[in-house]
Amino acid sequence: MILGSDGFHEHLAQIRISNMTASEDGRNLTIFWSIPEEYMETLGKLGVQGIDVILNNAKKSIRQRLARENAYRKVPTLSFVNAPAGAQFNKSDLEGSPDLSEESSPSATSKWAKMWREKHNAKLIAKRERKRSHQMLGLWQLNKELEELE
Repeated sequence: MILGSDGFHEHLAQIRISNMTASEDGRNLTIFWSIPEEYMETLGKLGVQGIDVILNNAKKSIRQRLARENAYRKVPTLSFVNAPAGAQFNKSDLEGSPDLSEESSPSATSKWAKMWREKHNAKLIAKRERKRSHQMLGLWQLNKELEELE
């Protein structure tokens, strides 16, 4: 798990990701996190605000790690929101990311990211255009040969 890996604060290993939502354009990814109740007692002074500060300070490192592990070709902007277990969210509660879809899930986000990459990848676009060009050239040559036969 990226949050609990080497180089990060030890308390991040206890964080559980409860939900992830992405904006419609895929540029923002909001991660809802929680900590088990039994671990809350051991946090002491650190508390939820302290972990929130640690997560916000670790955003850059987490994004770099995601990019290295090819989780995303272009890593979206990350937002971390503390979500106590069983909490329900309204769209108005999500201040940092106004365009979030409540129905998004990690798998839907991954599928969307893959579709977007395939659609916008310059190499694939060039390949499609070459294929169309060759098809049109083939049809033009076929028509020319048919005209010569007549």
